[in-house]
Amino acid sequence: MQKIFYGAPGTGKSFTIDEEIKNNSVSDERVFRTTFHPEYSYSDFIGQLLPTVKKNTGDADSTITYEFNKGIFTRALEKAYEDTSKEVYLILEEMSRGNCAAIFGDVFQLLDRENAGLDKGYSRYFINNEMLSKDIIALKDDKVKLPANLSIYGTVNTSDQNVFTMDTAFKRRFDWEYVSTRPVPVSK
Repeated sequence: MQKIFYGAPGTGKSFTIDEEIKNNSVSDERVFRTTFHPEYSYSDFIGQLLPTVKKNTGDADSTITYEFNKGIFTRALEKAYEDTSKEVYLILEEMSRGNCAAIFGDVFQLLDRENAGLDKGYSRYFINNEMLSKDIIALKDDKVKLPANLSIYGTVNTSDQNVFTMDTAFKRRFDWEYVSTRPVPVSK
């Protein structure tokens, strides 16, 4: 499932997502949330190689190595593959505040999902990405697909000014649900 909730600020877009997660009894360890902003990048979302200083055992010298620091997408993907019978949610707040095409990069290809058959809900196409696949035991090589139990939900504030626009190719890979400004009656 890939869905974007859109509307004016304060209408309950994030609240609607939280209610669905609560109604599906999904624990916090299976919910990954981030907020896009103009400086948010592919490296933040997917991950990046960062230098790490390690002290050598038994002496005063240190060694610098480069390790892959996983982004929120990679952590959510790993959690989804841990147990594909349990739902995992990746929540992307304020999607229009970041450059979605640059943030998603090659992962964009994974957003096309199968609608029927044995692979229903899985990505229709794969990407080759060794950094994403290396810690996921369920993947036999570097071919990465989204599993059916990984839902990506986003919010878009339609009143924002000076934000990034999402192209049609990106938009059509998500279901869109308008969150109205009309108050919801409270039952007594």
